Order: sequence, then C-alpha cells, then structure tokens
Amino acid sequence: MTVSFVVFGTPAPQGSKTLTRYGMREANKGTRPWREAVAWHAAEAMVGRELLTGPLALEATFWFPRPKSHYGTGRNLGVVKATAQLYVATTPDLDKLLRAISDAMSGIVYRDDAQIARSLARKRYGKPLGAHIWVSEIAP
Repeated sequence: MTVSFVVFGTPAPQGSKTLTRYGMREANKGTRPWREAVAWHAAEAMVGRELLTGPLALEATFWFPRPKSHYGTGRNLGVVKATAQLYVATTPDLDKLLRAISDAMSGIVYRDDAQIARSLARKRYGKPLGAHIWVSEIAP
C-alpha cells in the first residue's frame, strides 16, 4: 500500500533544540507549524486505513521559492533565466527536512519512523511551495 499527500507552505527543518529556563524547544520557530501541517495532511490521507507495518520507503520532494537572482530584469522580469538552478543547494539540510516529516508521520502513517528502510528526497525550486510525500510498504 502507498500513502501520498501534498503539504503546502514553506518546508521547515527539524534541527537543534534550544534549552530555555522552561525546558527544551525547537531552535527553528517554523518547525512546529510545519510538522503540524504534515501530521494533519497525513491523517487525512490515512482515513479508513490502518498503520503501515514492516519496512517502508519514503519519498519526498520539497519545493522552495526561487531567489530573485534566478529571474531576468527589464522586459524579462518574472522570466526564469536559462542558467537558473533546478535544485536547491543551500540550507535547509535535506536530512533535517526528512527528520521533520518522518517524525510528524509517526503514529499516523506508521508506528515509528525507524520502519523507514529506504528514502529518496530532493529539494527543488518551484511553486507551489511545500512538499509531496509518498510512503509505501517494501515487499518482503
């Protein structure tokens, strides 16, 4: 079985935690709302289904906004330059983006993110901003 869904918004990484006098909190303020959005869309995709069991494959494409330098000027304003990169080679780290979505889906799509045995992920420029996520059981 495969579960697939799209989450709109700017993808946020799950990285370091910061110690405050009230306890630990995410260093990135965008992580919590992003994980909540992923969890909500995952739950919608799982309506009427049981948790996935066994080894899983996770695939994700994260979409980010293009920098202004990727666009032309003058009459080419708004036109993407032919030399513009397709893939994002800057922060956030891909492994931290995967950590945020895999933790958000634990207990909703699968029991534990330790079930993920294979992953494929990419960071691309484009619209709409967000992530397309696929989770599938790997045949024994």
